[in-house]
Formats: sequence, C-alpha cells, structure tokens
Amino acid sequence: MEKIQNEISNRLKEVRTRHYETFKLSTAQFSKELEESEFNLQNYESGKASIPNRLLIALYYKGINPIYILTGEGDVYTDTPQGIARRNRVLKSISQTKVQSIAKLDISAMSIQELIDQATQYTAVAGDIMKLVQEKQRKIEDDANC
Repeated sequence: MEKIQNEISNRLKEVRTRHYETFKLSTAQFSKELEESEFNLQNYESGKASIPNRLLIALYYKGINPIYILTGEGDVYTDTPQGIARRNRVLKSISQTKVQSIAKLDISAMSIQELIDQATQYTAVAGDIMKLVQEKQRKIEDDANC
C-alpha cells in the first residue's frame, strides 16, 4: 500500500512540475490554483496524506486526468477542452524549448553517436507535434461533419 501511495504522490508532483503549466509551479502556486492549502499539498506530494476526492475533481476541471494520478494509466490530460488546451500549451512550450536548444548546439564537438542521439530526440519531438496536428485536423473535420 505504501508503494502505491508513493507512486500516486510522485505523479501528483510530476503534474505540478512538468505537465500543469509551461513552467514548473511551486507548491504555493499549485495549491493556490487548486484552492488547497500548501501544507496539505506538501503532505499529498510526500505521501504523508492520501489525495482527497475534492483535489482529484479540481484537477479534472483543470484538464488533468485523475485516473493518471491514481494509476499511472492513460493520458496525463483529459479529453475535455481544458485538458486539450493545457496539453497544447505544454507541448508547444516544450517544442519551443527544443528548437532553441537545437540552435545552440555545437555539433563540431559532438561524436557521431551524440549526433545520432540528438537526431533521435528531435525526431520524437517532431512526432509529438505531428500528433497534435493530426488531432487538430480530426477535430476540425468532426466539427465540420456535425
């Protein structure tokens, strides 16, 4: 049971630091956003207290999938307008950061393997962007068919 609680706590912290906004939120910022005390949020993230249903519901309304928090299964984001918008903001930010880091690369000092590793990493980002484009296309087509 303790292992499961730690996994849940880690996923909540992961959402706060990587998936909620385009920057890492502090516990104070995240607790304010979710209308939860910072003390309680710290206890949830450290595994000292179980995450209450009201917090899972608040996360859902902000576009975060409570099933992901509890089980690690499924997408981090909900399929609601809030979740889709949040996913798009975060992925756009990640992509912009990657593009900026590509521009700063000094490839003259890299080995062939390092270049291959970099190319593989950026190919994965391009794949994520293409998924977003396809998702948006499907949404536009679905809206047109309604």
